[in-house]
Amino acid sequence: MRTKRELVTGIAVTALLAWSVGLGCWPVVIWSPLNCSYEDIDISSGRIRRQHYLLGICVHETIVDTALSQFADPDGKRLAPEWRQVNTFSPMVHYSPHHQFHGAIYQAKQIEEFWEIVPFTPAAKREITRTLIFLWHRDGSYLSASRYLAPIEALVEKAVRTRRQAATLIDTRDLPRVDEMERRHRT
Repeated sequence: MRTKRELVTGIAVTALLAWSVGLGCWPVVIWSPLNCSYEDIDISSGRIRRQHYLLGICVHETIVDTALSQFADPDGKRLAPEWRQVNTFSPMVHYSPHHQFHGAIYQAKQIEEFWEIVPFTPAAKREITRTLIFLWHRDGSYLSASRYLAPIEALVEKAVRTRRQAATLIDTRDLPRVDEMERRHRT
């Protein structure tokens, strides 16, 4: 027969373990791999990976293609993935620490929305994808890519504002050039 002390100790240890795993030690150790979810982007293809860790072990993983990944690899040759962390989430913590590629998933989704709103030529889609991946690799963050996407967003907004979405066809000549964008940013 167990003593009262052993019973209380067992309950306390069980409660502590349940709290640690169930809440990721919230608020003491947030974003720990005890119970955490990660979102990553493959900066070579634009694919998105979501993982859930429990007790430091990946218990669930999904990888999804984006509109970018269709144009990053038109031949179907899968390049070796270069995963970069975008977001980290813990239970009861509804925000993520800021990572180098914190906005990259948003950028991939933003491009997909642009392509749904206004028609782009396949060459323009390839050029946007190539440039975005180039900027992610070159800078090791999403910031230059944001500056590159701003004028593209302006093109889409102009087409929507003038109600000429269907009549507007954006081609490579309409896209911003990286060297011009960087020169404007420096001044």
